[in-house]
Amino acid sequence: MTTLLDDRTSELKGAQSFLTTADAFSGTEVLNTLQRLNSEVLQHTAFIAESMIESYMPDNALMKTEEQMAGATRVTGVIGRTIVHFLGTKKHSDDPILVQIAFQAYFAHVLQWIARAWNIGGDETQNRLIDDIYEKVRDTEAQAISGRWRALTRGNIPRRQRDELQLTSLLTTKILSGLVDILLAAGCNANQPELITTLSSKFSDKISFLVTLAVRVNKIVGEDVTSGDLEVLTVPPASLFDPSSMEDVYNEASSRAGARVLCTTDLGLRKRVRVSTTGEKEKQWAVTTLLKPKVALESVVEIMDD
Repeated sequence: MTTLLDDRTSELKGAQSFLTTADAFSGTEVLNTLQRLNSEVLQHTAFIAESMIESYMPDNALMKTEEQMAGATRVTGVIGRTIVHFLGTKKHSDDPILVQIAFQAYFAHVLQWIARAWNIGGDETQNRLIDDIYEKVRDTEAQAISGRWRALTRGNIPRRQRDELQLTSLLTTKILSGLVDILLAAGCNANQPELITTLSSKFSDKISFLVTLAVRVNKIVGEDVTSGDLEVLTVPPASLFDPSSMEDVYNEASSRAGARVLCTTDLGLRKRVRVSTTGEKEKQWAVTTLLKPKVALESVVEIMDD
């Protein structure tokens, strides 16, 4: 009898743990962490762009090398065709702002991926598979169940044999390579190995810190908050500007209907909560934007010197 009672007590505790909606972090704490990440990205990209352009950007435009064109091709799929075009056609030696914006766009892409990944640094096929499974769980189960399923799955996915330092180093190297491609696309007169060496020696600690913050966001939104789904947001390049869902970082007069997004500069945050499992699908969810992503518009390039 005692053994049976102990078994039932253990089962009830397990069920209570699975169904709890208590969050380890409040929405305000998550928001503050993401805002800090955005602020750090802004500061570091401004400093990196100014330093690298001062050291490696020629005063006069030169014919593009094969290496520069290859860098432009690689980074186009990440930050968008339009900003890569302007990187290759605008003058940067007097004002590195466009290079800084491109850096911010690259960070936004990679840091959002880190924040949302089921298995950071793992197999992308595995990440997509689990994402598909979770979408089905989320669409059919109550919030308490789907939230705990996410938290338990995220916390127990088999990972490659990498410790936190190795993972941070891997991601930092990935970001360094992307920044080098942006510098090549902008016309910097140094080769890829030289640019990587300089960036790594001067800025790898700063980039590693940003990666660490993004990994922290991953744990918070994936494991520590189950009362709703916190989604880290970016805006695809060339999207129509919509002030209801995004913010123009430069507050241009052209922030109106018809304006196109050049790239994302600051990550946003949205919370989705399943409030019902019956009725019209769109009415089953309560969606709240906690932080609009910030974007630069294509029109910002018009104020830059040719």
